[in-house]
Amino acid sequence: MKIRAFYIIAIIFFSIHWAWAQKVKVDFIIKNDSLPKREKINFIYLDHSTNISMARYIGRIKSTGKINDINLAIIFISDKAKKKGANAFKYVDFKNKDGIAEIVLDAYVIDENLKKSNEDFLPKNKIYFFGRDNINRNEAEEYKLNGEIRSIEPFKYAVSEFDKEMIIGKGKAFGTTLKLKPKDSESVFINFTGFGASPNYMPAGGVGISFSGGNVIRMERDTGLLLTHIFAKQE
Repeated sequence: MKIRAFYIIAIIFFSIHWAWAQKVKVDFIIKNDSLPKREKINFIYLDHSTNISMARYIGRIKSTGKINDINLAIIFISDKAKKKGANAFKYVDFKNKDGIAEIVLDAYVIDENLKKSNEDFLPKNKIYFFGRDNINRNEAEEYKLNGEIRSIEPFKYAVSEFDKEMIIGKGKAFGTTLKLKPKDSESVFINFTGFGASPNYMPAGGVGISFSGGNVIRMERDTGLLLTHIFAKQE
């Protein structure tokens, strides 16, 4: 009986995975030799100022899908690049035409020295807040930052200084509160919906949601930095 239940669950899981995969098309448009697959590969955002002359170029990869499936596009494009051995990427282009979105990234293999030099160009002591990824729902997300009510519009992001303890609140009586303290000049990336991504689906290495406090969701830094090219900055 237990074996039968296991197979039923497995069939449901792979059916959902297959259905998601049909929503987003991901292809290499320029491809170099791949490297042997390694376990738990990170997919690191490379700043445009970072010198990549010592990096190994894997290729240029593009995802195509509906604009409201942007979260799936990011998951699948990173997963496909990592299967070729890539552990880093540079943003190339983003287009949204009639609700069809294209993301283009260059994928690389970098070493620890290049990773450390890249850190010098990444934002320090900031908190990034992202609005909904559903462009058809014109609803701003309201939240509290140290007791002050703020809002962020769909497909936009806002930036706050992170030089002291911050308390982020979402909801009312039964809402969620997340306390953050500055640490090692790190920046933090937050959204309030999870962009619809299921935490049960996570390719090896992980991209997307790393920590959830109910309605306050802390994202992977590399995913957040990529989204700053896709979402518009809210002034």
